[in-house]
Amino acid sequence: NNPHSYTKFRQIKSWQKRTDAIVFIETGTFLGVTTNRCAPIFNKLYTIELDEKLALQAKKFLSKNKNIEVIQGDALQILPKLL
Repeated sequence: NNPHSYTKFRQIKSWQKRTDAIVFIETGTFLGVTTNRCAPIFNKLYTIELDEKLALQAKKFLSKNKNIEVIQGDALQILPKLL
């Protein structure tokens, strides 16, 4: 368990409570740890990873979460489409 990831999760959870957000979009998935932590508090999660190998690793790691979609590509191109 990565303490940095847990700190990020606590901040995200705080903002989720303040805003009642139901969708989470992350750029820079890396291995997917933060997205995995956030899965229980959002209805839908999108995580975007530029690196093809990291995206495949994250997709495998996050596959048990039906509310998470891992997208491989450039967030600058993908974000406008998601929003």
